[in-house]
Amino acid sequence: ISLQIIGVDTEGILAKVRSAIDNTGTRKAKIKEILFEEMGIEMEDELWTVHPFRWRGTQREIEVVYGNVRELPAESLRARRDGAWRLVIDYPFDDGHTPDEDLQRIDSFRSSETSRTVCWIPSFLSSARIADLGTLVCLDYVLANEQRFHDHASHLPPAERGQARSLLESQQNQMRNRIVEALQMAYGIADEREDMLGAGLEVAERFQCLEGRQPLLKRPSAATLRQALEKLGEQMFELQFPDHPQFSVDIKGGVLKRVLEWLQRAARDEMHRAVVDKERRREVREIVEPLKLGTMGEDALVLSDTWRTHFERCAAQQKGEPITVARLRAWTDRPNPRGLPAEVQNLLILTYAEQTNRRFFHHGGGVNVTLDRLDDELELREQPLPSEAHWQAARTRAEQAFGAVVTALLGAANVGELIEQVRKQLAAHLPACRHLTKELRARLETEGLAADSTPRWRTAQAVVTLGDALEQAKDDVFVERLATATAPAPWSILGTSLKQAEAVRQALKETRWDTLETAWSLAAPNAAAAAALRQKLREALAHEEQAQGLPGALREIEAEATALIRKAVKGSSPPSGPPGPPALPPSVPPVAPPTAPPTPGRKLVDAGERRDLSASDVRGLLDAIAKQLEGGRRRAVIQWRIEEETRG
Repeated sequence: ISLQIIGVDTEGILAKVRSAIDNTGTRKAKIKEILFEEMGIEMEDELWTVHPFRWRGTQREIEVVYGNVRELPAESLRARRDGAWRLVIDYPFDDGHTPDEDLQRIDSFRSSETSRTVCWIPSFLSSARIADLGTLVCLDYVLANEQRFHDHASHLPPAERGQARSLLESQQNQMRNRIVEALQMAYGIADEREDMLGAGLEVAERFQCLEGRQPLLKRPSAATLRQALEKLGEQMFELQFPDHPQFSVDIKGGVLKRVLEWLQRAARDEMHRAVVDKERRREVREIVEPLKLGTMGEDALVLSDTWRTHFERCAAQQKGEPITVARLRAWTDRPNPRGLPAEVQNLLILTYAEQTNRRFFHHGGGVNVTLDRLDDELELREQPLPSEAHWQAARTRAEQAFGAVVTALLGAANVGELIEQVRKQLAAHLPACRHLTKELRARLETEGLAADSTPRWRTAQAVVTLGDALEQAKDDVFVERLATATAPAPWSILGTSLKQAEAVRQALKETRWDTLETAWSLAAPNAAAAAALRQKLREALAHEEQAQGLPGALREIEAEATALIRKAVKGSSPPSGPPGPPALPPSVPPVAPPTAPPTPGRKLVDAGERRDLSASDVRGLLDAIAKQLEGGRRRAVIQWRIEEETRG
């Protein structure tokens, strides 16, 4: 039905485009556009579209193909990806053919293979509705934009073009609504009328399943095509995963991580019970109860042995084969497939590990895992647990000496976490500590100190001894060895020695020891100050690093030694006149200053000459000269001569 105002030629506008625009291809494209919009499927220029789908709280995917089943090759009828279903939506018309031919193509496919595929075979539209579809194709084309409408309405007077556009838009809405109504009938979700449909199928035959176990899906009880798609999707995944839990909330990583924390607390409790925070009780209940991991009471979560028993029964059938993450994942689908997402499987596996004091290993070494990082090749092994006394002692020492912080609950996961953190600290710092014991001993002996009598060296050596023992210890005795080890100092002092070993080594390497040796050789009146400074160095070398940081102490002592040398070189300043030559220790005899005149435009501030200088004497003299040049206006004239003794 169309309405026209007398004198406004809307049909003439459509006639201009009908022959070029209205054809089988554009009609198929228009049906796809309407169907996908009504079903909530994103349009893509691909042979098939991936449609995201939420089912029982989990994210799934359906591959959607729009095509003529009668003509489709086997490849197009076959689901391509693991775990995904394919939905093939057939056309509601096919000139010269009937829907029965689509059924024959399906039977041919079934005779040779199966696939997780559903073919949605509609009845055909009536000839009147197909004509409406052609008109809608033309209307949508003409009204797509203002310029196109004006191009095809150019034969109308300007005053009539606005009326014509309104009429066409009204007709467009009527046609679209009528086509949507007809499609709902054709695809089997609305009661049929003769004026809407032509050749057809029984409703029960329109939902063909190629999976093998169930040839037909039930007619979806739905009011819209979008709801019908959701109902069909539910049937697909129920057929594939009959034992999947009925989650009432969307399963997301953040929720699972919070739930895992409560499950771990319950697993580590003697009564397998944990009181859950009030605001978290609902989400814990909505996850653990459908999974049969436990029950959420009024305030407490009580852990169940259902999965523990199931996994151990499956493991017993393996006759000694290792329990791997891959095997545990496979066992979650026994006796019937559940199709749990990987993160939900991880939740079950991590809870099982907590319940049975198992730890994850890779190539023989223990590893820590998380809910979103649990590789299939990892193996679960029982972790022998230390005594409660050894555990608490080792935990305290690990925190003080290595900065390893783990919760107080004794369990395989916490034991593994402590071991990994301590081993990581040893790997980072123990090599430097081994070098330090040798380098520190050499420096102490140079300063006349016995290394064995100094707290700093004894602590460093104790750290090396402990570190070597822990590096060699297997995981099953690691905690006990740490808990029973002896130390010459508090554990926090050992920790400082370990972590600062590299910094102390660098400080020993970078210190200008020749400058300090020059200072030690100073004579009166600087000898007493030099002796006091050397004693300060010896004390810094001997003290614990926690009591006195050696890098800072060495920098300070070196600065004081340099100042003392400058003072000795410079000597006392005369009461007036230009300053005299820099003073040197008595071992360096002064020589009369040269008599050469100063550079033109400059005055002589200082001059002198020293002979028989050693390397340290030269450094001291240059430091003193440099001091006099501070200020920016002074310049020095340097001459030198190096002499070497000859053998007569």
